[in-house]
Amino acid sequence: MPPRERYLRLTNQAMEVAIDIAKGTLIIFVLQMLVLGGWNPLGCKADFVLRHSPLFAQLATFLVIYIVFVITGVEGGGKGPGPTPVETFLGAVAAFLIFNIALRAGEGVWATTWPAPYTWLGVALLPLVICMVISEIRGDIRRKARGTPQAVDAVGGQKGSHITPRTRQGLLRYDPLLHLVQMTAAGAFLLLTGIGFFKAMAHRKKRLGKAWNPIDFLFGVRKGKGACTAASFRRYARNLARK
Repeated sequence: MPPRERYLRLTNQAMEVAIDIAKGTLIIFVLQMLVLGGWNPLGCKADFVLRHSPLFAQLATFLVIYIVFVITGVEGGGKGPGPTPVETFLGAVAAFLIFNIALRAGEGVWATTWPAPYTWLGVALLPLVICMVISEIRGDIRRKARGTPQAVDAVGGQKGSHITPRTRQGLLRYDPLLHLVQMTAAGAFLLLTGIGFFKAMAHRKKRLGKAWNPIDFLFGVRKGKGACTAASFRRYARNLARK
């Protein structure tokens, strides 16, 4: 295989992996809010442990991430053979680290107060949602282009029939453009997350001084002045009132 073709193939594979991580990360955020957030259907003791034991909360988070990767990675999402168990585990570890970095972007300074208060995490989630929506649109286009019965029905054909070559070319014409939009959105998510992460790190380090610990910061361990208290919420309200 020529070097250029090998490079393009590896680059495309890396992009597909990055997109899968982005999709899995968005699902994780939703599950985090519903299951590990303020409302917990597992009872008061489970809610207490999740809130006050960083290790338990991180283990629960990683379990959710790994399950999501197992579900979304079956048979490669319809794109071919699925990932090996080792690849699934490594992908879950990568998403776990990205997830924690993104969560730290929700701390530190406000990103914007219009039209409502948003942290850097809130701003970064917008391109991540766009990335996932585009991914689903691309998947639908590919299914229609293959002329599967379900896809043919969606474009008004008869079950078991096939779309014409002209229609297939028309559908696939939009795929490169959508892929570009998708990668741009994924890049914007990483950029905004990185900005928020470093702003939050500088803010926390300045606030805690010598008591600041990078590992505690990365995994959301709050001690002393770093804890979420009623005084913290009052301080946030005063910050917003001045803006």
